[in-house]
Amino acid sequence: IILLYTAATHHRSTIWADPSALWRDVAEKSPHSGRAHFQLAYALYEEGKCAEALDQYAQAAERMPEDQATYLNWALAHECLGQGEKALERLRKAASIRETAHVYSQIGMVLGKQGRAAEAREALERARNLNPNFDMTYVYLGNLAVAEGRLEEARQLFLEALSRNPANTAAQAVIRVVRQRSGVQ
Repeated sequence: IILLYTAATHHRSTIWADPSALWRDVAEKSPHSGRAHFQLAYALYEEGKCAEALDQYAQAAERMPEDQATYLNWALAHECLGQGEKALERLRKAASIRETAHVYSQIGMVLGKQGRAAEAREALERARNLNPNFDMTYVYLGNLAVAEGRLEEARQLFLEALSRNPANTAAQAVIRVVRQRSGVQ
């Protein structure tokens, strides 16, 4: 009996050590749980298994059709696979559930990556109007400014992001590059 319990405990501990294995187990045992499918999708996305994550996000959305986080994260999985238009569809659905700076900053980020600067700027301005303290809005605006060669404006935007969140690693990394390019310390 002790050996049997030891083997079962060891098996369970291997599942708990791997997030995607854990959430796959939960989703299999609770197939109607949208949260289980969401967590499995997120674990797969974190492991770089974006294509696998898409199916799990679809299942989560089917079970939780008004969960904004599902659509936000589903969009990131599409973005990971270079499916910008699909990402925008998911982000627009997230915005229809609730308009937030986070949603509009992500829309701006995706549009910016597609080279649609005017639309990206419009989405980012909307994000800034919804919540002027959301730091990633300034990072994405800064990225647009860098892409357009406006380095001083970019530097100011990254500093703005850091004033709102000094731990913003994206702003920290990019501001160093901007400072080197522009010769400003």
